Amino acid sequence: MLTPTIIGLTGFFALLSLSGSGISNFSVVALVSAFGTPLSAANLALTGYLSAQALGVLLGGFIADLTRRHAEVAAIGYAINACIVLAIGTMGLGIVPLVAAMCCAGLLGGLIMPSRDMLVRAAAPPGAMGRTFGIVTSGFSIGGMIGPLMFGFIMDRGAPQWVFGVSVIVMVLTASVALISNTRSARRRTVRRAAAPDLGPLVRRQQQSRCPGNRHARPPRAGRRRDRPAGQRESTERESNWRDGCRRRLGVGLAGIAVGLGHDQIADARGRGGRSAPVNRCE
Repeated sequence: MLTPTIIGLTGFFALLSLSGSGISNFSVVALVSAFGTPLSAANLALTGYLSAQALGVLLGGFIADLTRRHAEVAAIGYAINACIVLAIGTMGLGIVPLVAAMCCAGLLGGLIMPSRDMLVRAAAPPGAMGRTFGIVTSGFSIGGMIGPLMFGFIMDRGAPQWVFGVSVIVMVLTASVALISNTRSARRRTVRRAAAPDLGPLVRRQQQSRCPGNRHARPPRAGRRRDRPAGQRESTERESNWRDGCRRRLGVGLAGIAVGLGHDQIADARGRGGRSAPVNRCE
């Protein structure tokens, strides 16, 4: 169950939580301390980040339906997001560019979330989807436990810009882990297909033999019952005769029940002085 791919995806989720907690929990205080950004502007930028992230999740669902290259989607999204966060942490943007950059970062962060879940689905062993998601999503708790301690330590050291710097490093690591985990998962699926027997020719042969109009259909083999041993042949014949006798007795019993019901209907009708419909005894 704890395959290298599952462990890698657990680390991937932990890194996701680390990068997100740095922006959502410490970006306001880091912007105010590092660049003197007004508190209202920093809060507005964070609001735009979180709102765009919710919209990005919705758009990411459509993107996940359009492609199967979910690892590449996650890696590209986080690479671009890392560049945007690096610009926020080093350039000291104005209010309008800051809000726009934070909105773009939130949108890209939300876009990769559906692709992230599809990576887990592809890596899950057959019949263990729930357990896989339970193990992998525990990475969120690990990241949520480490993130506040790490970014709080950075702020105590008087390096607010490193809140964004560490977030960039974590995003680059996240993109790398996504690609590595997807490569291992694809290799495992290839090995599984190679080890599985090829049932294609057998299925096609069975379909051809069942099709009555197919000229390639295999004719029934004659003398199959004669090729059996004498004892097995007699046992098969006794079973066939016994089944035929049961069917005949069942048919005679049902016919008697039907005739008896017809007589009862006639007697009831005569007792009431009415006329009964003729009973068709041949049915």
